[in-house]
Amino acid sequence: MKSTSNAKTESEMEANANNDRRINNFFLTVRKEAIDNRKHLLLRLVTLWGVFITMGGIWGYNHVDTGMPHFGILGFVALLFGAVVGAQTFSNMQTKTGRISALMLPASAADKFLVRWLAVVPLAFIALIAAFYLSELARILVALIHEGTIDADYARPVNLYSMLTLYGEPGGWKFGFVCLASYFMGQAFYILGSALWPRHSFAKTFVVLWALQMLLGMVVVPMRNIDFSFSFTGEDLAIWMGIGEIVLTIVLYYLAYLRFRRSQVVYKLF
Repeated sequence: MKSTSNAKTESEMEANANNDRRINNFFLTVRKEAIDNRKHLLLRLVTLWGVFITMGGIWGYNHVDTGMPHFGILGFVALLFGAVVGAQTFSNMQTKTGRISALMLPASAADKFLVRWLAVVPLAFIALIAAFYLSELARILVALIHEGTIDADYARPVNLYSMLTLYGEPGGWKFGFVCLASYFMGQAFYILGSALWPRHSFAKTFVVLWALQMLLGMVVVPMRNIDFSFSFTGEDLAIWMGIGEIVLTIVLYYLAYLRFRRSQVVYKLF
């Protein structure tokens, strides 16, 4: 009985040691990726915040009212930023030296992929939210400096959540849900493109997506007069569209991971 207890204790200690080792390896991978890519990360952050602050300053100088056109422009820039960052996820795999450095790193493929995913998806999204409020701050400060005084409504930063949910309109949250799902899905396509062809990834993925859209249009247009007798409302359709985009996003992440895991020093597409 005592030997069984000792064996269980040793097994638990070994399991804990393995877990600690995995955690340490993960954080070492985070540290190495941060050190190797600190210039690129800083450049992306400065560029993003600089663009948003500049736009906010221009709007404040011209006293442009905030609203859906304002949101549309910021949304387009956000989508473009997400696509560009996604296309650079595996940019260090472009050259043989970069592939050797990435593949020889003593960490699992899952850890290396997760570190890049964290930098490109959640951290980049947080940077986008910060950029939005920096834009609002620049708009208010420039308007105040230029005009001397501004009304209270214009001096109030726009609530991003309220804007995404159409300022409390019934079912407005569904609009925000679809917008966020579309952002992450669009970025996921470029992440997969970066894994497939690290060199000139943005341009290649853009061309492929454009071709797919053209092909989809050729299929859908002849079907526009067909009555499928669906009873979905516009809001229901938005929900199902958002759910479909989330599912597709997860699939794209998984495909990108599989492609990254199969990477070799000698570049092969498949």
